Amino acid sequence: MFQDSQDENVYYFLECYENEAAFEAHKATPYYAAWREAADLRQGRTEVIRCRPAIPSEPAYWAKRGT
Repeated sequence: MFQDSQDENVYYFLECYENEAAFEAHKATPYYAAWREAADLRQGRTEVIRCRPAIPSEPAYWAKRGT
């Protein structure tokens, strides 16, 4: 978890998933439900930003990580 250096009320959570199915499986866990409930109680919005690995950029590197 990271706290924004300009706004102490803004936090960033970084999570990595192998694919969309892994992310959906994560969202089906009890601990995600507890986090979601707590996040929904706070003011402000929760935003998901999807990214892809940049370094190393070779797809072969990431393909072999699952083996």
